[in-house]
Amino acid sequence: MREALRNVELFADLDAADLDRLLAKGERVTLGPGEVLFEEGDDGHRAYVVEQGEIEVVKRSRTRDVLVKTAGAGEVIGEMAILQATPRTATVRACDHATLLAIDGDAFRTFVRESPDAAGRMLETMFDRWRETDSALRESDRLAQL
Repeated sequence: MREALRNVELFADLDAADLDRLLAKGERVTLGPGEVLFEEGDDGHRAYVVEQGEIEVVKRSRTRDVLVKTAGAGEVIGEMAILQATPRTATVRACDHATLLAIDGDAFRTFVRESPDAAGRMLETMFDRWRETDSALRESDRLAQL
């Protein structure tokens, strides 16, 4: 699992001891095509790193699902609910067979708290995700009005 984290910008500069501490309570999760990892509104107890495959992030808007993003290898998902201590803001499901690394929420929060660089990257990521979600929902509403 450590090798997979080395390919993620957020974790690339960590030394082996820090990576091992982060992964101490982690585990590998496999999903089949269409299988749901978590639903919008669920409690968030883990962050995930996509190791293989693709997953889609879907947000409920009124009566329909809106595809917000497709994420692939090396991307971190599910961290917003961990850092904000709020329910999941979207549903995540596999597009095809996918393997993810699950990282315990407490370990993830400690990592971000102890690494100023990681905290800055997470803040940038959260703003990017907010913009992506807002843009996808606006586009969906525009199309629905047509």
